Amino acid sequence: MGFWNWNCRTCCQLVQKCDIGQVLNALEPLNLTLYPVTAVLDVKLPAFGDDCGAEVIVPVIKRFLQNGGSVLQVNYVDPKVLLEARKHPQRHPDLVVRVTGYSAYFNTLPEAVRDEVIERTLVTHSVL
Repeated sequence: MGFWNWNCRTCCQLVQKCDIGQVLNALEPLNLTLYPVTAVLDVKLPAFGDDCGAEVIVPVIKRFLQNGGSVLQVNYVDPKVLLEARKHPQRHPDLVVRVTGYSAYFNTLPEAVRDEVIERTLVTHSVL
C-alpha cells in the first residue's frame, strides 16, 4: 500500500484514510522528548490542486506535537513544478527541495541530483 490512500473524495476523508496516522501511531510509544531536535520526521505530501492542504497537515502537526515530537519536516511536492523548473530554472529561483538529509535550492543542485529528486517524486506520485 502506498503512503496515501487516494480512494476518497474530500480533504477530510483524505486525512482519515492516509497512512500517516499509522506512522504517528508507531512513534507514540517513543519518548521523543529525550531526543529534542534530533528525532526528525520527514513527510512528503503531494501538492494539492485546491486549498485543502491545511485540512490535511494541521492534524498531522498536532498529533506529532502531542506525541512529543519537536522537528517535523513537511514537503509539498508537485512533480509538474519540478519538471518545469528543470526546463526553465529562471522561473523558479526560490524552489527549495528536500534532498537526503538536507534542503537546497533546486536550481543549485547538480543535474544528476535534480534528476534524482524528480524521479523520486514521480515514483511517489505513481503509488498514490
